[in-house]
Parts: sequence; C-alpha cells; structure tokens
Amino acid sequence: MDSYRLQQTSSGEFKLINEDGELDPIKDLGTGRPTGGELTPLSEIIHFMNEHYGADFTDADKVKHFTEDMALRLFDNDALVKAANPEINSEDNFRLAFNEFFDDTLEDMIESNHEIYLKIVDDEELKDLFKKSMFNRVYGQLTTAEAHA
Repeated sequence: MDSYRLQQTSSGEFKLINEDGELDPIKDLGTGRPTGGELTPLSEIIHFMNEHYGADFTDADKVKHFTEDMALRLFDNDALVKAANPEINSEDNFRLAFNEFFDDTLEDMIESNHEIYLKIVDDEELKDLFKKSMFNRVYGQLTTAEAHA
C-alpha cells in the first residue's frame, strides 16, 4: 500500500503526494484560475491535518474560509463587478444582480464545504443574514474600488 503525505504546492493548493514526492505535471500555466480538476473538500483537508499533524482547526476556521472563498468568487465575477458601478446602477439594481450571483455561487460551493452549505440553505434566517453580510462586504468593496479606479 502506498504511503501519502499532504504537501502545499506553489499555487497554495494542498495535494496528497506519494512517498517519492511525485506530483502530477503542471498543466495550464498562467491561467490563474482553477482548471476544473476535482478539489478536495475543505472538511477533508482539515480532518487530515488535525489527525496527522495535530492541528486544531475549528468550525470557526471553516466558516471563515468558506466566507472568504465566497467573497473571492464574487469579486472575481466580471459581470457583478460591472453591476457595482454606481454610474450605471443604483444599489437596489445591484442587489438584484447580487442576489442571483450569490445563489449561483453558493450552489457552486456545495463541494467546498458541504456541511456549511447545508446549514446555510436549510436555515432561511441564517441564509438571509449571510447574504446581507456578503452583500455589504462585496458592494462596499466594489464601490470603494470604483471610486478609486
């Protein structure tokens, strides 16, 4: 049976490598975006690190990562960034676009951390609170960035 260990690559991604330290060859250099390969869920990485390295990552760490990951995905959405331009859209119009992108992004994150995803979609009050918080963060940063652009 092969022995594997966790190693962080230069892109920040964690991969399990064999005892010889071999990783798959690099593909799609320079894109700066995930290549669509299957990602390891955060909960599995945290469990592995807690078990094998004595780390003590908590649920709060998971929530923080999930929130930051979602924000980055929303900031990376060109259509949403354009919709935040106050010269083109009001805050209310941006909210309509944001709500659609939020729901789509949340669905895309089902594999990122299934446990947190389920808590958000199963509890309407929590979902509304999370959505409002993300809206304020994204709209605030995008409109501030627009003002400085």
